[in-house]
Amino acid sequence: MAPPPPADLPLGQRVAKLAQTLQFAWFVGYVSLRIVDFLGSCVGTWRHRSLRADV
Repeated sequence: MAPPPPADLPLGQRVAKLAQTLQFAWFVGYVSLRIVDFLGSCVGTWRHRSLRADV
């Protein structure tokens, strides 16, 4: 996790740094979720097809 901004920075710059950090964390979480969702749907489709082939 990123260290907090220095206390001697103006409030506006401190808030901007916080927003940048939160945007990055949101982006990483969003991309991770999309990748896992995509991989899960691929595995689910593969399992579904393999089960149908056995019938």
